[in-house]
Amino acid sequence: MIEHSIRPEHIIVTTFTKKAANEMKERLSQMLEGTNIQLNKLVIGTFHSICMRILMQYGYVINLKGFKIAADRDWDDVMKSLIDPITDDIADIRDLVSNGSLNGGKPLQLERNKPSEKSPYDIKKLRKQISKLKSKGIYPDDYSLQKDYNKELHIIFKLFQEKLESSGLLDFDDLLVKTSQLLSKRNCVSKIKHVLI
Repeated sequence: MIEHSIRPEHIIVTTFTKKAANEMKERLSQMLEGTNIQLNKLVIGTFHSICMRILMQYGYVINLKGFKIAADRDWDDVMKSLIDPITDDIADIRDLVSNGSLNGGKPLQLERNKPSEKSPYDIKKLRKQISKLKSKGIYPDDYSLQKDYNKELHIIFKLFQEKLESSGLLDFDDLLVKTSQLLSKRNCVSKIKHVLI
């Protein structure tokens, strides 16, 4: 910054963990001591926290406002509300699976729980499958267009995403994808010239 005369507000400094972001802030505050550079003008944080800031400020561009971040517990609660107790939609899926009507596409890579257990699905495995799709920017409608999609997962994914959105929640994958969608519509961070990872 000092050596190359880069204005602090033109830089994003990002990392993967909150701990590392806090350490960067501490180190930079020491390095910048005695200069006229204000640390609070730098955008420093994790990928998710920076995306959240951008969405909170400019989310209205993609009709996104008043959202909250879905913590792990929120995610589980939303999923459990669909599959435990079993909703009519999920019961229909189970019937289709058991009578072989949900054929075609790739098999769902989830071991179902034992019939004696309350829910037929392992929430951790469902989360992994859904997160894997969303991290690639694939939402339920996109997923249904893939030739090897799984109908069972698609229905659960669609119900889950609708419930998440109607509750005003974004999960961590949504933060990244929605920011990408926003920036492809409008460059809201045009002042940023440098990104340090």
